[in-house]
Amino acid sequence: MTLERVIVGRLLEVAQGFVRRQLDDDVGIRIAASREGCTYLEWRMKLMEFLDATPEGLTPDDGAEFVRPRIAGWDIDLDTHAMRIVLRSQDPAPRQVRALSI
Repeated sequence: MTLERVIVGRLLEVAQGFVRRQLDDDVGIRIAASREGCTYLEWRMKLMEFLDATPEGLTPDDGAEFVRPRIAGWDIDLDTHAMRIVLRSQDPAPRQVRALSI
């Protein structure tokens, strides 16, 4: 197994773990579907299809939609092949403060 496959496989496992947890959150799926411009069922099916992805079958769209938004960074020790993966915070972005003048 090549180092590239090991890296892609591990990053895929981490992203798929997040997607598995997301499938339990119906409200979150509805919000994401609305944000993506599709229905609840379409987004849920997209999540389920991603769970079937393999490192060899991972598409650039999968990476853009599911892997890149979840992973802030990663590093690998080339001697031991140990990986360190840093996840992005799931905290909502701070709201913009608006001034109201009367």
